[in-house]
Amino acid sequence: GKESPGRGKPVACVLLDVDFFGRAAATCGNRGAAAILEKLGETFTSQAPDGASAACFGDDRFAMLLTDCTDVEAVQWAETLRQTIAAIEFDADGKPLKITVSIGVAHCDVGPPALLDVVSQAEQALEGAKNSGRDCVVRYGEFDEEVSAWADLAAPGRLFEHTVARDVMSPCTATLKSDDPVERAAALLKQT
Repeated sequence: GKESPGRGKPVACVLLDVDFFGRAAATCGNRGAAAILEKLGETFTSQAPDGASAACFGDDRFAMLLTDCTDVEAVQWAETLRQTIAAIEFDADGKPLKITVSIGVAHCDVGPPALLDVVSQAEQALEGAKNSGRDCVVRYGEFDEEVSAWADLAAPGRLFEHTVARDVMSPCTATLKSDDPVERAAALLKQT
């Protein structure tokens, strides 16, 4: 891939994805959705540190390339950005609307890193954020130790060698009546 512009300097890629943007767009229409994206873009770029490069990375996805920062600084910047966006009250056709974002961060200390590799790692971290409940920041490799520990516990001769899902799951019974509202079914599903 292409080399990053920060040759020899640490580089971080921060990738932001709007949580459930399709729902927000359905709530406020095309004009409202465009206004939300515009406000998010302004917030994203206004928070950028010196020397950072911002880009729109799809319909509801933004990317920031940070140079000459540590892994910890990149994650802290991303977390501050996440909190800033969560505090904004957007206008959805006259109704207040809160938006949250999921953020993936990848960092490379040694240069020159391949830019596409760092972006790919940030995408993997972003998927981790979305799979962890959204509205959070995940650093690339954050779960590697946890995955390794669970794999070790499942290794031959270890504690969970022969454990299967049925051994650790509890059956759950939820009863609905034919005239129960959909909200009740959704609440039961969420609860289980």
